[in-house]
Amino acid sequence: MLVKGLASGLIQILIVAILLLLPAGLLPGGTWKWGRGLELVAGYGLLLEFTVYFLYRYAPAGLRSRLKPVREADQSKTSRVAARFLGIMIIFWMLFIPLDVFVLQLFPVPSVAFSLFGLALCLVAYLVVVLTIYQNQFATPHVEDQTTWGQYLVHTGIYGIVRHPMYSGIIMFLAGIALWLQSYAALLALPLICFALVPRIMEEERMLIEVLPDYLEYQKKVRYRLLPFIW
Repeated sequence: MLVKGLASGLIQILIVAILLLLPAGLLPGGTWKWGRGLELVAGYGLLLEFTVYFLYRYAPAGLRSRLKPVREADQSKTSRVAARFLGIMIIFWMLFIPLDVFVLQLFPVPSVAFSLFGLALCLVAYLVVVLTIYQNQFATPHVEDQTTWGQYLVHTGIYGIVRHPMYSGIIMFLAGIALWLQSYAALLALPLICFALVPRIMEEERMLIEVLPDYLEYQKKVRYRLLPFIW
């Protein structure tokens, strides 16, 4: 499982590098030596591979869930469409960043302080994602009924703040990326990613209500899905 996890991490890093660094090198005015882009990919790669090892040692069930292959038969049509829509939105969002940085330049470049804040936000957000996987061994990358695997309701810790902390962490992480890579336009475009998350969250909650008897009560106690005091 460790080798599979590390290999999966390398593939994910390669995808991020292609989406950010390839356009940066090919665009007019761009460069193959985009310092912040290279630093982001390298830093994310190190964090990701370390996280795989950490989960392998201390939360193997969580790592196993993240590596579980997606089976079309286990997912509803709504879930499949929602996942693809979200994936496409994230891909286009990441491709937009080098386009804005090197060509469009829609807004002034964020200050050093804001960029460093973005880097700090990335680290905090990444910790949120890791804590989510550590605490909830059923946090799979796709929506499915896992009661046959002993799924139970996780309602304490980070799940006592919002009902979908994984998605909260991802949104925070993307916001940090936008600031570190100096694109206010990408930051302002993040609500589109949030919008793309809504169908997936609603489908996930519909399924959880069906398979976990206490989920309705949990919804009453933890009112916010994604962002505290907002939604």
